[in-house]
Amino acid sequence: PGYLTFKEAFALSSNICFAKLSRRLSKEDLYRVLQDSGFGNAYGLELPGEENGILRRPAEWSGRSKLTLIFGQELSATPLQITAAVGAIANRGLLMKPRLLRGSCDGEGRDLRETEPVLLRRICKEETAATLLALMGEVVENGTGKTAKVPGLAVGGKTGTAQKFEGGKVKTGKY
Repeated sequence: PGYLTFKEAFALSSNICFAKLSRRLSKEDLYRVLQDSGFGNAYGLELPGEENGILRRPAEWSGRSKLTLIFGQELSATPLQITAAVGAIANRGLLMKPRLLRGSCDGEGRDLRETEPVLLRRICKEETAATLLALMGEVVENGTGKTAKVPGLAVGGKTGTAQKFEGGKVKTGKY
């Protein structure tokens, strides 16, 4: 009683379970996974204002950083970085350079330019990506993301809990 399986912990977004799991990883391994997944660096797109986000090096982490980074605190990511990382999971573990346009054509419909897909790297094994997709499906089917269900469509997701700040401080009891 009171224990969750990994599948339940993922579906219910249990920060406690993920913090406990982080103990199995070295700081360097966690940092590498986050960095390989595209966090902490801009993609270099022709996009004004594209940001790196924030992913500090392990030498700069506090004693609790590993416990909280694993569920998304102590870093900042752009929507593009999050989309690319989730896209890599959907793409069987392959992280692609994001494309803003697939191509363009003139007024007559003739192709002017096509942007070819660019593979950046593999971020996980294909089997791992399939497991993550199934877990993301559980979030929507049986977990904290039930409101994202779309009848007749397979949907996956990952929810989280963010502490609210007021006046530059964490507001106790506000999420």
